[in-house]
Amino acid sequence: MQKFKTCAHEEKLETKKLVCLDVETRWNSTFLMLESALVFKRAFERLEEEDPKYKVELEKLKGTPNELDWHYVESLVPFLKIFYDATMKISGSLYVTSNDLFHVVYGIACMLTKETSSKIESHKIMARRMKAKHDKYWGTFDNINLLLFIAVVLDPRYKLEYACFVLDEVYGIEHGGIWTKNELFESVNGVLEDMFKDYSEMRGVTSGSSSRSAESIAPNENDESESVEDYLKKEFKRKRMEDRVGETTLSELERYLKVNLEDDEDKTFDILAWWKKHSGEYPIVSLMARDVLAIPVSTVAYESAFSTGGRVLDTFRSSLTPLVVESLICCQNWLRSSTLPIDLEEQFEEIEELEQELKEFCLDEGTIMSDLVDDD
Repeated sequence: MQKFKTCAHEEKLETKKLVCLDVETRWNSTFLMLESALVFKRAFERLEEEDPKYKVELEKLKGTPNELDWHYVESLVPFLKIFYDATMKISGSLYVTSNDLFHVVYGIACMLTKETSSKIESHKIMARRMKAKHDKYWGTFDNINLLLFIAVVLDPRYKLEYACFVLDEVYGIEHGGIWTKNELFESVNGVLEDMFKDYSEMRGVTSGSSSRSAESIAPNENDESESVEDYLKKEFKRKRMEDRVGETTLSELERYLKVNLEDDEDKTFDILAWWKKHSGEYPIVSLMARDVLAIPVSTVAYESAFSTGGRVLDTFRSSLTPLVVESLICCQNWLRSSTLPIDLEEQFEEIEELEQELKEFCLDEGTIMSDLVDDD
């Protein structure tokens, strides 16, 4: 290891990273191993020249990496990085992830489709196998939970038009699918409108407000003094108010979809803060966004739950019982705590004091027993 570090220093590799080995059961460790190995490519080449034992040891396996191996790794790392970044992005627990899943799923789908025509034969074979696995879950529009699309529609940077564009790219007739662009639009828009109507009724805008308006405006059947003209006027006002309520609730969703998109290049954009700011302008749609965006798209992996690497468990992301979670957090805290230095002299003094107390106790007990025997 010291020789390797010396080679890295001689090659002027200014990095604080170190090489690492992969774990067969965790594919992301393979990516991290290859990524770090590329950084030290020149150091490995120098080590091969200066350390004969390095070459002898690797010859027992498959030999030292040649230029073709390095070229293959360089082409493979960007491919694996897409999945690594996607996994890290949707596994977060301190930020919204439901609106990111759409981009991850269909970004990977388009990338796999592109890689199936790769000039590198091994990449082509791997991409085809991965595409078959991807299509098993995401290949058919009928089997997908449409909340996936609603989440991206409720993102003010993209909305319905962008969702339908991506769906057309993946499932459209022009790209080998069976759906027209209008059919995809109607499917997503239909779910969006139904959801909007349900939230309107829960808030009391449609059914509640209409019924209250009708009750407040409807003529009093017991009022015999009411004229026919007054009855017709009140009926007209009640009907007009019902229509206005319906137009108002529907126009809120339409206004949100038609307003200009937010800048998607802004890395500091906070979608929850945006909806909080515009909740007065879109009271019903903001309720939809509150519930949909609160859905996490992944769960904590078991290895993360038992890891001391820094992940913190919370009640929203784990199915573990509170007792098990408490035990894991305590164990993690104990493992991280710094060891206290032991003062041997102080410990010896405490031991001697304990031994002296024990001797005195034994002597006192013996005296008491002898007195009891004499009494008998």
